[in-house]
Amino acid sequence: MSDRRRLVEGGHGMRARICTSPAVAAPAAATVVEATRAMRTKNVGTVVVVDARRPIGLLADREIGVEVAQGKDPETLQVGNEMGRISAARASGLRRAS
Repeated sequence: MSDRRRLVEGGHGMRARICTSPAVAAPAAATVVEATRAMRTKNVGTVVVVDARRPIGLLADREIGVEVAQGKDPETLQVGNEMGRISAARASGLRRAS
């Protein structure tokens, strides 16, 4: 079986190594500092932003770095305002995966 096929089927490929940790979620009203602490504790680079337990976006460490580099205060920035929005179809897939 090819490596690509194993990857798609969830065999011994990269997908099996990458998708081993549960998703980390943060409410849209959380501060960037709160989300960053959760990311550090769980050793992840992205959090799923939720509103009423439904995924509405993603916040990655890169976005946080950009905002802080621009002089914004992570203590006052809300996750919901800094996240990248995700489509309804992608959110549906996130709900199934969690």
